Amino acid sequence: MKEFVIAGPPGTGKTSEIKKIVQAMLAGGKVKNYEIGLTSFTKAGAVELTGGNPVPGSCIGTLHSFAFRGLGLEKDQVAESHLEIWNSENPQYRLNDGFKTANPDDAGMVENPAATEADQIYSQYNICRARLIKHDLQPPQVQRFAARWEAWKKEHSFFDFADMIDLAFESVQEMPVHYSEGSKKWTGPKVLFGDEFQDFTRAERRLFDKWARPVEMALKVGDADQTLYYFKGADPDGMYRPELPDMQKRSLKQSHRVPVAVHRAAVALINRIKHREQIDYLPTGVEGSVGQLECDFNHPERLIKRVEKDLAEGMTVGIMAPCSYQLKSILAVLRKEGIPFCNTYRLTRGDWNPVKTGGKSTSSAERLAAFLNPWYTGDSFKKWASLLDSKEALEHGQKTVIEHLEGVDLLSVETVLKMIKPQALAELMTLSLEDLPGLAVTPQEFLKDLVQPDIQVFHRMMTKAAATAMEFPVKIAAKQGAKALAGPYKLQVGTIHSFKGGQFDSTYIIPDLSAKGAQEAQSSRASRDAVIRMFYVALTRARLKATILAPGSPWGYKVL
Repeated sequence: MKEFVIAGPPGTGKTSEIKKIVQAMLAGGKVKNYEIGLTSFTKAGAVELTGGNPVPGSCIGTLHSFAFRGLGLEKDQVAESHLEIWNSENPQYRLNDGFKTANPDDAGMVENPAATEADQIYSQYNICRARLIKHDLQPPQVQRFAARWEAWKKEHSFFDFADMIDLAFESVQEMPVHYSEGSKKWTGPKVLFGDEFQDFTRAERRLFDKWARPVEMALKVGDADQTLYYFKGADPDGMYRPELPDMQKRSLKQSHRVPVAVHRAAVALINRIKHREQIDYLPTGVEGSVGQLECDFNHPERLIKRVEKDLAEGMTVGIMAPCSYQLKSILAVLRKEGIPFCNTYRLTRGDWNPVKTGGKSTSSAERLAAFLNPWYTGDSFKKWASLLDSKEALEHGQKTVIEHLEGVDLLSVETVLKMIKPQALAELMTLSLEDLPGLAVTPQEFLKDLVQPDIQVFHRMMTKAAATAMEFPVKIAAKQGAKALAGPYKLQVGTIHSFKGGQFDSTYIIPDLSAKGAQEAQSSRASRDAVIRMFYVALTRARLKATILAPGSPWGYKVL
């Protein structure tokens, strides 16, 4: 097996390089597309590898997802999906619901909801396992928790995410990427890529190295300086273990994202780490800027005004923080001001994606768009009319009728009048009662010239629950027009960890650590270096300018 390391600083195109290598291999006929395995630390990274890649989806995934497949597990066997059982049987070790998931792609992606002592012990246990620390060398409180956790899993025949990696190392001989109809078995790749390798834990690297032994070529791709998951057990030095000859190591030098000023600040920051692999790294030809804003996360009004100015100039904007709780006041002001935002890297976070578009359920944006349409099919009518309060807006018994309108062709005005009270319909469409009979005989193509749907009236006539859920989208539509709801949104909000791989024209960075994080950074060189790497990642998300906010707590870090 030939092994190579490709190191790529921020914006140098590591994912594009992987795709280029894959395409060259396929064009040269060296391997078939199902003989290539692409694994990434995060689901977002794996999805990014999928785009424009001729490799089948079964060949792309997180290491946990391949282990899950190789072990033949089912989602109802995942211990973390049954925390309600654990909590009821072990109240002394009650765990935060934030840890709950059955998806192997989500393993390790919970951004530390360790709010209680039990949560912290659980996290410590997972770190010990990720770093392959033997049981008798683990802290006493962790050993006590581990004894109960392991017994509980055995009682219920559950497996946790750490088990997937450990058991796959013991019993799965090759990474299962292709299902052979002939042998009825999963087969391994000839070429194996490990993306975001800097964030692999020792246990994960051990499994990757085992699966790499039978392949013809293995490539580890990443950047030690962008290690973000030290608190999960990641080891930045693992990128370069075992030591390889220089001819088997390659660096991508040219950033296609980071401008000169941001690059200068980022390099000065990362050089605070004394012992690191030095890599040549070049900025773009754009000067860009780095600045500070006298505004903290507790009082974000000045920040929001700056963000609105950037958005008005057509920029994409990212607001990022070390911890999710630091975003609460910012999110509240954005909602109050009717400024749409999202986080496309963490779509499962409802607080970061309050106006969802796409997906299986009907989004608030889709409901408002349906209301604003000149007239309606059964499907589109249901999207908005189902939100109306029965007593105020609907004729008797029509709520049930509306719920069963899927597949109905264009609705006539007469049909709508049977479902919605005349006075309510007149107010919703900015009409008088005398206008309604004329609507019934108006051709559909002319209705749009007669009705003016009123979003504020619509909001007033909703059920209480619907009005609460729709308050933010209604504010957006009132301030920026209904088209603003459709997206894509130029503003994204989230933690620094969530934006790994992301980029924005303008970034705003909260410099505060948590109290626990600040304490750890003061007591440990490795923890201090992890803080430096985190802010290095934050700085290098910027394409034009990066702005550091003022500290909002005693634990602010001096980024510049």
